Amino acid sequence: MRENIYQLKSVKIQMPVAPGSEAYAGDVWTIQDIALYLRSSELSASRRVNQEGFPRPLGNLQRNRRWLAKDVKEFFEKLSKTPYAIRPELQVESSYEPSTIIFRD
Repeated sequence: MRENIYQLKSVKIQMPVAPGSEAYAGDVWTIQDIALYLRSSELSASRRVNQEGFPRPLGNLQRNRRWLAKDVKEFFEKLSKTPYAIRPELQVESSYEPSTIIFRD
């Protein structure tokens, strides 16, 4: 039984790929193509395309949106190079005391 467990650990796990996954090889992508590229659900891909900085879709901005594949790939390459975006730090005034908090002795 132990031999089988060790053999299973050496097997590479691959994500299941839907038939026709070569669809995202074209120049113009749909939300389904982006989901296949990310290996995620369409819901997750739609959240990504609506985030700030994602390339604008071609043509209609509401239904049947399409994006240039090279723009989408560039966006994710740029995102992977800077996974933690630098956010401006909040300026905190050290002398400020909120009036709603009551301090006990």
